[in-house]
Amino acid sequence: MKPIYLVDWGDTLMTDLPGMVGKMCDWPRVEVIEGAELALKFLSERGDVYIASGAKESTPADIRQVFERANLAHFIAGYFCPVDVGLQKGSPAFLLRIMIRLKCPPDMITVIGDSLRRDVQPATVIGMKAIWFRRNRMEPAPADVLTIDRLEQLTQLY
Repeated sequence: MKPIYLVDWGDTLMTDLPGMVGKMCDWPRVEVIEGAELALKFLSERGDVYIASGAKESTPADIRQVFERANLAHFIAGYFCPVDVGLQKGSPAFLLRIMIRLKCPPDMITVIGDSLRRDVQPATVIGMKAIWFRRNRMEPAPADVLTIDRLEQLTQLY
């Protein structure tokens, strides 16, 4: 079985631009975070990459549209969000529902995101691996949490 990578969207792969409201697919521009293309290419060569987003207004089709605009959709196997999953992101239940849909055991799934509380902690509670993308924040990481400061560092972990 190939590994699964559940990657956060906002402020992990694309910047949540200040002052922008509504669905990102309706924004006049989108901004890809440095290293996102390299990281997605690397991960997609090793397993299946899915987006696990907390975007409350967006549908999977809306999210895919943004990835197409950014020329990154070809790396992504699918998109999960609260509208699709039926639960809010940030709880183990959100990730469990995705895991059941993917028919994959938790030890084959790695969650990558910029939020310790909404990405990393829910994943580790249910036995998934997790990587915290700190983006050079000075906030200390718990001893048992794997961290990266640049997306390119993912290529050094596998």
